[in-house]
Amino acid sequence: MNWKHLISVLMTGLVLACSNKEDAGIEDPLPPPKPVDELGTGWVKLQPGIGKFHDIHFVNDSTGYACGKTVARTTDRGNNWISFPLTDDQPYYELYSTDPAHCWVVGQNKLSITTDSGRNWTFIPLSVGSAGVSDIFFFDNNNGMIAGKGGLFRSSDGGHHWTTVVGSQFISDVSFIDQQNGWYIDEKKVFHTQDAGVSFTEQHAFPDSLTRIQFISAQTGWLSDVKGAIYRTIDGGLTWDKVKTLDEKMPYALQFFSQDHGFILFSEAVYELKGGTVTKVLSLPNNPLSDIQFTDVNHGWAVSPFNNGSVYRYVK
Repeated sequence: MNWKHLISVLMTGLVLACSNKEDAGIEDPLPPPKPVDELGTGWVKLQPGIGKFHDIHFVNDSTGYACGKTVARTTDRGNNWISFPLTDDQPYYELYSTDPAHCWVVGQNKLSITTDSGRNWTFIPLSVGSAGVSDIFFFDNNNGMIAGKGGLFRSSDGGHHWTTVVGSQFISDVSFIDQQNGWYIDEKKVFHTQDAGVSFTEQHAFPDSLTRIQFISAQTGWLSDVKGAIYRTIDGGLTWDKVKTLDEKMPYALQFFSQDHGFILFSEAVYELKGGTVTKVLSLPNNPLSDIQFTDVNHGWAVSPFNNGSVYRYVK
């Protein structure tokens, strides 16, 4: 068959079909309405206008740091930000701050440290966790940990040098309540240490991949899996009960304050779990989120790296 002739016949049929549709007065269906971002009570949207943030951390109700393509600091609850000229085109993904002066910011194969509120920064090439960092935190201005695809690592000199705690293992998330007692999750298991990571004991295995873990005391902890299930332990991680399974998938962050009150971050929503009741407090289909952080039950922030970047603030 002549392909040019076949194409001509098909095009003629298409034109006639469209013509008959118009003659019959049939209109094309309207596109579905664009989803609308919805902010719950107490939440407001801020527009820093200086970059797209991936992570955020406040040390009190006023002062905090954020990172992404740039690193920035605020002293007025996120209304205004000062951006620091860290000359590197690669983004930063994780950060932690112990007080208004000290902040550690991690990117691919790099760590930047300030001890003077961002006026000066020390750049340190980072080989540990170079395959990808999932978390960084410090107990004080000297002792901290980094977790990621390369394992779990500890520093005792403010982040300038790192030693291996758990090597050659993917660490999805880690939570320590003090320098001795902590938990980490790999793909489907929970591990616990009582000796600062000298040894870890496997505590529990789950059917689905885990995403986040948080302990608020030696006995009470929370974790999430990729299917949106939220689990709680009240015996230090020995046993876990499924509290809720939410409609969303892949929780990005957990922040709990007690056995029955906390917040769960998904890409396009934040849920509040309180007394067994779950409420969607942020719905952001147009501005997916990457992190949340609360200083207490009354003050919190969330960040989105999309659409020129946004910061959302919660005040009860």
